[in-house]
Amino acid sequence: GGELAQAVKRALERLKEGAFSDADFLQSCRTFLQFIGNVVTHPSDAKYRKIRKGNSTFRQRLGAKPGGCESLVAFGFREVSEGMPPEDYLVLDEVTPEMVEVKLLLEAAVPGG
Repeated sequence: GGELAQAVKRALERLKEGAFSDADFLQSCRTFLQFIGNVVTHPSDAKYRKIRKGNSTFRQRLGAKPGGCESLVAFGFREVSEGMPPEDYLVLDEVTPEMVEVKLLLEAAVPGG
């Protein structure tokens, strides 16, 4: 895989190191796949390309875990603050062919993904 695949792999390794259990890690991976799956499936739909970092489900499953936000940033999301009062978001500007490739690789690697 290219640089993107390597960066995502490193972030997911950190996620695995910080996980309580294999099941915990698997849930995080599936959550990550769900987010990247949505953007790849609906590349022109802006709502999938923006994740509110404060969202409780997101935090519980991925965002609050070591390597969680990092894995999305590795995939190509960027961290932004906007609004009044400011809230933190992860935003993806565009979906690239390499992102589609990484999603397919991960789906093959994650059981039940």
